Amino acid sequence: MKSKHGFGNIVMTAAGVLLCMTLISSYLSAGMYARYVSSDTAVDSARVAAFRITETGALSTSFAATLIPGVPCEVPVQVKNDSEVAVAYSIAIKNETKNLPLTFTFKKEGETTSTTTNDGSFVNTDNLAPGSGMGYTLEIYWAPTEIPDENREYIGYVDLINVTLTAEQVD
Repeated sequence: MKSKHGFGNIVMTAAGVLLCMTLISSYLSAGMYARYVSSDTAVDSARVAAFRITETGALSTSFAATLIPGVPCEVPVQVKNDSEVAVAYSIAIKNETKNLPLTFTFKKEGETTSTTTNDGSFVNTDNLAPGSGMGYTLEIYWAPTEIPDENREYIGYVDLINVTLTAEQVD
């Protein structure tokens, strides 16, 4: 009889140990599985600010300047920032052909100082706040010579003057 109870005791003990091991391993594997299966969702949005620069005067159209020695030709240049951000801009003026003896003066509205060059090549830089604008005057001048007949040698000559506006957003 002793042998009968001993064998049954071993089977019940082994089953109990296996049940405990199964419960412990299930608990541990559930914790490990949860670490790698978790998920999350998020939503975000952004809007791009409007960027719009308008220009008038010498920047937007080609124009024929009637140049007479001793009489300045004035051309308006207007820059307006219709953007939602501040912009840094530069206005470059370049005499491409340099056929005529011209002097260029670039003056900001409301200021007495100006930039003058004989080679027709300079750059003006400035900043504009949103919704603001700035006006300039480009004066092209042909200085007369002491002997009027010397100006006749330039008859039929043409100069190509490029006025370029470059603008970029200020961070």
